[in-house]
Amino acid sequence: MRVFHKLVISSLVFSLLVAAIGQFAAVHSQRTLREAVRAGWEAVAAETMDKIDRCIQRRIEDLQVYARVQRLQEALAESNERFDRMADPLGHIHELDEKWMASPEHVLSPWMHALLDAGLSETLRKEVEIEDFYRRQYGYTLFGEVFVTNKHGANVAQTGWTSDYYQADEPWWHHAKDRGTYVGDIAYDESARILSLELAVAVTDAHGDFAGVLKAVWNVKEIFGILANVRDASEHRSTTLDLLSDDGQVLHHVGPLAMSEGSGITKEEIVRIPDGTRAFVVHAPSRGYRDFEGLPWTLRMGYDAAEILAPAAGLQTVLLAFSAVVAAAALLGGLLLARHIARPIVALTETAKAVSHDKDYSVRAAPVSHGEMRTLVDAFNTMLGRIQQHERQLREQQATETQRIESELAKVRDELVRKTRLAALGQVSASIAHDLRNPLGAVRNAAYLLKRRLGAEQPGLRDHVAIIEQEVTKADRIITNLLNMTRTRPPNKEPVDLAALAQAAWKRCVYPDAVRFRIELPEEPFLIQADPDQFSQVLSNLIGNAADAVGGDGECVVEALREPQSDVLIVRDTGPGWPEETRERLFEPLVTTKTSGTGLGLAICRQIVESHGGTIEALDGAGQGAAVRIRLPRS
Repeated sequence: MRVFHKLVISSLVFSLLVAAIGQFAAVHSQRTLREAVRAGWEAVAAETMDKIDRCIQRRIEDLQVYARVQRLQEALAESNERFDRMADPLGHIHELDEKWMASPEHVLSPWMHALLDAGLSETLRKEVEIEDFYRRQYGYTLFGEVFVTNKHGANVAQTGWTSDYYQADEPWWHHAKDRGTYVGDIAYDESARILSLELAVAVTDAHGDFAGVLKAVWNVKEIFGILANVRDASEHRSTTLDLLSDDGQVLHHVGPLAMSEGSGITKEEIVRIPDGTRAFVVHAPSRGYRDFEGLPWTLRMGYDAAEILAPAAGLQTVLLAFSAVVAAAALLGGLLLARHIARPIVALTETAKAVSHDKDYSVRAAPVSHGEMRTLVDAFNTMLGRIQQHERQLREQQATETQRIESELAKVRDELVRKTRLAALGQVSASIAHDLRNPLGAVRNAAYLLKRRLGAEQPGLRDHVAIIEQEVTKADRIITNLLNMTRTRPPNKEPVDLAALAQAAWKRCVYPDAVRFRIELPEEPFLIQADPDQFSQVLSNLIGNAADAVGGDGECVVEALREPQSDVLIVRDTGPGWPEETRERLFEPLVTTKTSGTGLGLAICRQIVESHGGTIEALDGAGQGAAVRIRLPRS
């Protein structure tokens, strides 16, 4: 084979190698993006399903708390005692039940009116249903119907008309009696005329004996609102959420993708839905919360795969185009080079064959002392030197180009992962904010009920209720600030007293009595330049983490010192410290060392500190306590 042909083939092989490297890089980047997206959205789906389970558990606990109210206990005791004195209480109940069901709907006899107008029924309307409050606050009633039965199954009090009087023949009644609680599935309630879940709890007397059942028909709009909030918080327009039953039927659908027609629950990561769209799908089952064992539900979250993987597709196009250009240039250069060096080799056949066979371009032709041959030999040797040099340059250029491509791929991959994590951080923050607003809503409800019960002759107590409402409003503002932080709001810096912020953060913490707290400052007051609301959130997160880490008997300390160019703040505790393998990733989103919590606290702290131009780092000696150090630039 001639040298010319060998050079052309070498150029072609090099061109194909460059194209293969570009294709591999594009495929690998797309696979990396898919794995990162799947991990992020699986965490969001699990957090959303967990939030639904916790919401159901909270409503069960609301009923359990009210089941201990004295007025309800007294009414049940009186009803049970009255029925116990009867010779045939069950026969009497069945007689009343037949009269109830024989009456036309909403046409009530005097004794039925008396049951609906009883004092306990009115109390249930005011203190459990609170219809006017929930309509004004949320636009719908929270409970469509609430009623209480005695231990014989007869209704003692109810907030509205029901289809029957005797309840002990219902499965939910026995389930609540035997197990303490009952949670039904989503269904349309004919009496309340709403799509609802049936919740029931057993009522026990002061001796722990079964006294009756408290049941509420809960409006599922509260659950559907959770799904709507997650959909609205998503940065992707194609985000779709489906709440599925155990047989794959859609209980509720939110979003633009029509995945409900036969897609059901699937193990495939990307599925094709009826309209032809390729959907990226993740699932999260209901796992329950505390005493609530969960329901046979599954949350399915879907996204348009083209929208999710658009960055990787764009990168693949760029890499393929770049590889084609480089391959064409290499091939053209090889052709030109082969043509340039082939002509002089014809006169030096033997030397050319040796060079072609051994691929050793350091070989030189024997010098000639005179004539035109000398010029030809000198030119041939010069050509060999240039080939040798060019080969070295090609290797160096190939290595440099490969390093540059790998560097660009690493930058794009890191940017894609960072954006995916930031998107997950925004949605989890919105989920956590919703979780915080639920207990705040309960406090606001309690304050509203207390204010209604207090009269004008109790101004002192009304002032305390006003303070509760002010604090709830302040907490709500803090939650709003948390959401704003996910949108990287610039801090509003001003001189802030560190001791006052730390004391306020400590007072907001929930901790055992044996935990001690102190502040060590070189001067009073110790002022720093910071946004008060944002930096209060930082101290609340760090001090709260320290108090949790100490657990029982221990100490939490806030220290500060001045450096020439910065102010240094240290929050430390006497707890067990962080594992070495976890400490390096503490400030990443969704990383936590606790069995509960979202893993966002330290990530939010780093975001706030860095937005102030500062740095935050974890200092740890395993088993000797943990510390977090913050450096803020001095103005």
